[in-house]
Amino acid sequence: MDPVQMAYDMLDSLLKDEVGFTKLVDALFEGADKNKDKTLSLDEMEDTIKSACVGVLKVTPTKEVVKEIFEKLDLDKSKTIDKKEYANFWRHAFEKQKDELAEKIKKLSLIHIPEPTRPLY
Repeated sequence: MDPVQMAYDMLDSLLKDEVGFTKLVDALFEGADKNKDKTLSLDEMEDTIKSACVGVLKVTPTKEVVKEIFEKLDLDKSKTIDKKEYANFWRHAFEKQKDELAEKIKKLSLIHIPEPTRPLY
């Protein structure tokens, strides 16, 4: 199977599986929560935001961009990210990546490779 299609199918499956998605987010959150206070500070979120931006957008954000993203994620303006806000962040990142993979699959399906008219050997 095509690796792009496999990645798409995996993300699609994960996004449809609420239990699996929640377990993944819980594990990621626990790993990011260095001081174990059940919220994430800007410093704790910096690596997560950078990883997601590089993985999804293929860019490394500046500190200013990381702060802007953090502030947008902080829906309750508590200056920390709770598990619900963190889950929203990952759902959005995974959905964006899935959409990009869908576009790649669509483009690949439009490529027509003609059959050879004579043997290749």
